[in-house]
Amino acid sequence: RVASYIVWGSNTNVGKSLVSSALSAAASKLGVPVCYIKPIQTGITGEAWEMDGTKVAHSLGAAHNILPHAARAAADAMPSTTKTNHASHQSPPPPPPPPSPSSSSKPPPPSRTITLLPSRVSTLFGWKNPVSPHLAVEMEGRGVSDEEIVRAIEHEHSCFQDEIARSDRPGLVLIEIAGGPLSPGPSGTLFADLLRPFRFPGLLVGSAELGGISGTLCAKESIEIRGFDLSHLLLLEDGKRTGTLNNAEALGSHSSPLRVRSVLPIDSTSSASDGQVYIDELDHWVESVSKDMEQLVVELLDGHFEKVLAMERYPEEALQSFWYPFAQHKGLSADQVTLIDSREGDSFSVYDRSKASFEPKFDSCASWWTQGPDLSMQIEMGKKVGYAASRYGHVIFPTNVHEPVLECTRNLLTGPGMGWAQRVFYSDNGSTA
Repeated sequence: RVASYIVWGSNTNVGKSLVSSALSAAASKLGVPVCYIKPIQTGITGEAWEMDGTKVAHSLGAAHNILPHAARAAADAMPSTTKTNHASHQSPPPPPPPPSPSSSSKPPPPSRTITLLPSRVSTLFGWKNPVSPHLAVEMEGRGVSDEEIVRAIEHEHSCFQDEIARSDRPGLVLIEIAGGPLSPGPSGTLFADLLRPFRFPGLLVGSAELGGISGTLCAKESIEIRGFDLSHLLLLEDGKRTGTLNNAEALGSHSSPLRVRSVLPIDSTSSASDGQVYIDELDHWVESVSKDMEQLVVELLDGHFEKVLAMERYPEEALQSFWYPFAQHKGLSADQVTLIDSREGDSFSVYDRSKASFEPKFDSCASWWTQGPDLSMQIEMGKKVGYAASRYGHVIFPTNVHEPVLECTRNLLTGPGMGWAQRVFYSDNGSTA
C-alpha cells in the first residue's frame, strides 16, 4: 500500500526540495500520508529553514525528525551562547507563528495546520559545510558507510509501512538525494550506486537553465543505465514567460516514455536566512502549484498500484503464453512461478504475492549459468554491456574478430589460463559449453 519514489535531480539547486515540499502538501490535501526521507544533508548552518526536511515538514504540517548524526552537525553549527540554551537537538525549532499582513506585500497564504495523518519527515545524516558529502567528511570527519545509510533508509521506510498498515490508507514515500545522481555520497560512492539496493522508481527534477537540456539527459541516462525506472521529468519553468528557454519542450522529444511537465517556478527574492519572508514565499508558491502537484500525486499512486496489479497477473499469463525450458508443465501452478523484478548482487528481488512486497531471494543456481557478480560489478557490467551494444549491436562470432573479444581472450589466457591454456572456446551459455 506504499508507493515509494526517489526524487532525483539533474544537479544541485534545481528544485528537488521545492518539488518534495509541494508534493507532500498536495498529498496531505488528498488525505495521503507521506514519508519524506533526506538521507544526506550538507550545509547545516544552524538555520533550521536551510534544511530541506524543515521546509518539507512545514509544507506537510508534520514534525521534522533530525536523527543524531545530523543533529550533531546542527548543534556544532550553533553559536556557543545558543548551545547552552539547548539540551537536545533531535528536532528543529518549531515553525514560526502565522504570517502577519505586514510581513509581506502579498496576501497571507492559507494557514497550515498540523496533519493528523501518519506522516513522517526525517533527515538521517548531516554535516555543516555546504559541499559535496565526501568533502564534508574530509573536512569534519564523522564518516558513515554505505551500509549504514541503506539500513537507516530501510528503517524509516519500514516504520512508515507499519504505520500505513494500521491506518488502512495508501502512502507515499519520497527519498530525496543530495546533488545529482553521479554526486558522491559520504564514502565517495555515487548516489545512483548507493541507492541501487532499493531500485525504487523515481521522478527527475531537471534544469531550466542554459545547459540544462544536456545535464538533464545525462542524469536521466546515468539513472536508467543502473536499472532504475523513471516515471516523470519535472522542470520549474514558466514556458509563457519572456526569456524562458523552454527546456521542457526540447526534453520532451528525447525523454519518451517519461511524462515531461513544467511547473511554475517559485518567484522568490529572499533566502532561508530571511525567516518569515522566505516562508511566506514558499507557502504562496506551494499553494499556486497545488493543483498540478495533486495531479502528480494521483499519477504516482496510480502508477504504483497499476504495476502491482499487473505483477499479480504475470505468473498466470506466463503459464498461458510460453513454454518453460527444463520444467514439466503438467501440474505447474502459478504459485510455483517466481516473479523476479530485478537482481541486486547475489540475490533476486522477488515479488511475494502473499505479502504484496518484494523480498530478496538468493540465486542458488547462479554458478550453473556462470552468473556471479556482486552489485558493484553488476553495475559496471551493465555499463560495459550498454557500451558494447551501442557500438556493435550484434556480431555473429564465427570467423570474425573485434577488439572486446580479443581483450577478453588475452585476460583469460594471462589470468586463469596462465601456464596451461592456449585457446579460449566461447559458448552462448553454461549448459552447452
